[in-house]
Amino acid sequence: MNKDLPPSTQVERRLQEAASLTPAPEGLWERLESRQSARLPRKRHFALGVAVVMAAAVGAGFFMLRPHAPPSAWYLNGRPLALGEALEAKRQPLTLTAAGVGSVQLQPQGRLRVLESHKTRQRLALDSGMLKVKVSAPPRLFVVETPFATATDLGCEYTLSASDEPWLYFFRRRLGSALRVVSGYVELEDKNKNVVLVPAGALVVITRDSHQTLPAFEAASSAVFTYDSTHALAPLLEALKKPEDTLTLFHLLPRVSGAERTAVLDKLLTFTTLPRGVTRAQVLALDSHALALWRDKLKLLWGGASQLGI
Repeated sequence: MNKDLPPSTQVERRLQEAASLTPAPEGLWERLESRQSARLPRKRHFALGVAVVMAAAVGAGFFMLRPHAPPSAWYLNGRPLALGEALEAKRQPLTLTAAGVGSVQLQPQGRLRVLESHKTRQRLALDSGMLKVKVSAPPRLFVVETPFATATDLGCEYTLSASDEPWLYFFRRRLGSALRVVSGYVELEDKNKNVVLVPAGALVVITRDSHQTLPAFEAASSAVFTYDSTHALAPLLEALKKPEDTLTLFHLLPRVSGAERTAVLDKLLTFTTLPRGVTRAQVLALDSHALALWRDKLKLLWGGASQLGI
């Protein structure tokens, strides 16, 4: 493989080879964006009178549903959005801002709703499409929900997608949500209450059948993204050869049991040591306090925003 290619291109090509897929456009995220922007609006104008009223909004690139509700902290073009308000980006992206929180950009053909807005919680719902987020708020104040997962901001920048296309596949599974972190950390929880911590440079995909890939950096082996509980563990452990692969190994611990969990722990210990006061027995028992201490130590290998103290 050409090592001069960017990591995101290399990982996609590895995935294509592993899954025997036909060549796709360069880059996973470019592919998702092009599919979103290529879709034509499906809704028709219902009546001439309604079409006239909507003409200005459609011409500006968006359609807004404006329920009678209190205003939120979010603004679009200088206008505060109401709680419960829904936005649909048409052919142009929409940028929303909130003082003390940050900004989000809804990409074309996306749909977004304002669910909650107060000093201790800002919550949006991404029903479909792609959202680019840049947040400077305190950790856990900003949350984005999709039909497949919930992303909790820990002081970062990231891209989150929610697919409403049943024909869009990822490793031969129908794509649900995808998260790619640009800076900082994001906590992602799927509908089965599985929680992963995703640092800068890493990605996670959740398919429509609720399968969550292990978090991994974009240059990781394709074995990471194709692994699930029906596969043998040994090939995956063999593919994890770099210190940053401890991100995948750490999140693999609760997904396996018995001798397999012991094998994962042994692999982790080839890259690092346990923190003072944490024992093998505690890790194998998935003691929450012990795992939190070890996770904090492993962040030094993951990079990102370890200075946030999350």
